[in-house]
Amino acid sequence: MMIVSVLMLAASVAGSEPLYTDDQLGLQMSVAEMKRDLIGNTLAWDSPAGPNALHLTREGALKGKMAKSGSFTIAWRFRDYDNLLCADSGDPASSGCVQVLRKGNRVSFRRKDGLVEFTASLIPGNPSSL
Repeated sequence: MMIVSVLMLAASVAGSEPLYTDDQLGLQMSVAEMKRDLIGNTLAWDSPAGPNALHLTREGALKGKMAKSGSFTIAWRFRDYDNLLCADSGDPASSGCVQVLRKGNRVSFRRKDGLVEFTASLIPGNPSSL
């Protein structure tokens, strides 16, 4: 309970929402942490269809290779006031913002409605050449 109070106080001082925490998935990353740890690196995970990978470029492109749908490139941005990572594919059905939670080298994309989109391993650089 003390941690929640401290996070809420920090958020009210900073003018943003408190960071979400989950015992299994870890703590929501701040925009500063996402900038430091995600940009230039790769997220990789397996799905029933096969391997998947995402790479955030410094230029604002989210490059991906999905087992089910193939390769793609879309725009990404951070939303500072609530510490979200947003992707814009041009289609509202496949665009949106997520909380990014981290525990060790595991990163999860969690929608604000609570659905976890995926949990991936954080891999330095761009080994998949995305």
